[in-house]
Amino acid sequence: AAAGIRGMKAGLQGEIASAQSAALGKVSSAEAAQVASVQAHISGLIAQVRGAASAAVSAVDQAHQQTIQKMTQAFTQANQKLAQDHTQALSKLDAATQSELTAVQTQFEDAENQIRSYGSQKAGEASALGDMSLPYSGDQLDAAQKAAHQVAEKYASAMPENANQAAEQVGKNLGDAQEAVRSTSEQFKSKIDEAFNSSKDGLQAQHQSAVQAANQAHQQSVQQIHQAANGAVAALGALQSSTVASLHSQAASARSGISSAGAARTIGLLTPAT
Repeated sequence: AAAGIRGMKAGLQGEIASAQSAALGKVSSAEAAQVASVQAHISGLIAQVRGAASAAVSAVDQAHQQTIQKMTQAFTQANQKLAQDHTQALSKLDAATQSELTAVQTQFEDAENQIRSYGSQKAGEASALGDMSLPYSGDQLDAAQKAAHQVAEKYASAMPENANQAAEQVGKNLGDAQEAVRSTSEQFKSKIDEAFNSSKDGLQAQHQSAVQAANQAHQQSVQQIHQAANGAVAALGALQSSTVASLHSQAASARSGISSAGAARTIGLLTPAT
């Protein structure tokens, strides 16, 4: 009878050990499955976060490129318009200068013609003076008339010559007058060029400032996206660590309970009844 009881105890001990081993195996299997599930889920969430961050960065990059393109296009158009206005201003100045040069030349030619015409007029008047009535008679009248004709002829011949000399003297000033027009035109041209260069420099500075601001805004946006993504990934990593640690703790507790229960049952079998 004692041998039979010992045999039964040994069999029961084996069943307890087998059941304990099976239970521990289930706990380990469940632990591994749960940990793998948590890790896979967290990895999926991290992949979604990184994918969303990458898509957001791509959208920001595209928007930034479009903004720079629009800025460059507007800058180019403004430069072209500025250059066109500058060319038109110079063309108008050249036309006005040429017109003024022509007008000055015409005025001088008119003045010369008027002087020569005045000389011819005075020559005719001087010739007429030779036929003027004189208060003489006889030989005295003949002598006086002859003298008057001689004087009148001298005046008549001198007037056109003097007038021509005066006209030529006026004509000598044409070059100086036209040079004054050209000098004034060059001063206006310098002012136009100065205004053009100043506007061009200002436009360039404005464009560079706008591009720099756009680049800074783009950089800040990308940094914020990466920071948010890194923060989310870190939070998910911490959640995974705490969850896995909790699962390991629960599994350890379950294993400890199974081991304690198995040991208690084994001790109960080995303890003789009183």
